Amino acid sequence: MNAQTVSKTKSNKAFMILSAMGILFVVDQHSGDGIGLITSVFPYGSFFMPMFMFISGYFWKEKQVQSWSAAGAYLVGKFKKLMVPYLLWSVFYGFMVTVLNWAGMKLPQPSILNFVYSVFTDGTAFGLNGAAWFVPTLFAVTVTYTLLRKLMGRLWNDTGALAVFILAGAATVALVQRSGGVYYKALLLYKIGFFIQFFQLGLYFNRYLEKWFDRTNGLGLCLSMMVVNFVLLAGYGNLDMGVLSVMDGFSAGNCLVPLLTAVTGIFFWLKIAKFMEPVLGGSKLVNYISDHTFFIMMHHVLFLVAFSVLLFAGMKLGVPGLGDFDVGAFLSDPWYRYVPYGWMKAAYFLFSTAATVVFSCLFDWIAQKIRRK
Repeated sequence: MNAQTVSKTKSNKAFMILSAMGILFVVDQHSGDGIGLITSVFPYGSFFMPMFMFISGYFWKEKQVQSWSAAGAYLVGKFKKLMVPYLLWSVFYGFMVTVLNWAGMKLPQPSILNFVYSVFTDGTAFGLNGAAWFVPTLFAVTVTYTLLRKLMGRLWNDTGALAVFILAGAATVALVQRSGGVYYKALLLYKIGFFIQFFQLGLYFNRYLEKWFDRTNGLGLCLSMMVVNFVLLAGYGNLDMGVLSVMDGFSAGNCLVPLLTAVTGIFFWLKIAKFMEPVLGGSKLVNYISDHTFFIMMHHVLFLVAFSVLLFAGMKLGVPGLGDFDVGAFLSDPWYRYVPYGWMKAAYFLFSTAATVVFSCLFDWIAQKIRRK
């Protein structure tokens, strides 16, 4: 099984490393921060979802709005790349949850109405696919941004647009903070209002800031980002944005704090990625993980649950140390983690990461065989 044959070799090595780190951060947080790289200063939830939007904006091209036909072709291509596999895998997970409930689990029963409704709201229809909520959000932001660019035409100004989007993001955060939640049917609009600033920031960084960023002293920039977060932590305590799939969070009082923590986290880890480029730039494994962030995002929760299944089986077989495994929580909640010891969180992370990558390789290999036939 040769992963290289089914993975595009990326030319931008720093962003390849950054996206690979980002998806590993996602798996780690969902494992309970078992690895927790500098999360006391840069909590995963304070930057990593905006970072994926930043990466997408970085690679957006002007040629995609040269004409309405070009814009249409681009968005159709994005729908095929993002939404078609998202929808197909979601259906797969709907059937899987049905089978698991038949076998004795007590997960929320799937329905067609819930599935359709979820696509336009939280994106987490069936629990096991919950981590993939970001996919329809990314597609919605991409559509919104592309159409705005085309409609504005020559009136578009990158700096002005960034300012407007930052204001929209701050207003969205303030609205969530003031109301204590969001109107659920408008949830996707809230997410567009919040995330589009990071899409534009990625493009702005590519065009105007990256040369400055590369010239900046790496140690000095990283220390500066840490100092900013230390100050914010001292002032607000909790910098985690909360559950962005339902826009439930933003506990820091200032509506600009999420933007600041996203920028500090993105800039810090991008600088680290550029440091690591000479060492990891040629890594086939890092390239493969970067090229399969969608697949890992979609499926890693399944293998976190699979690890709990192994622990459940061990408890049933009388393995010492598993006696307090919460069977009720395990049967009803795909996010249940049995972590009586700190190292168990790391075990969840390592098992899920390895199993998802192996599953991805196997799926690619089968798909490649089918295409050849």
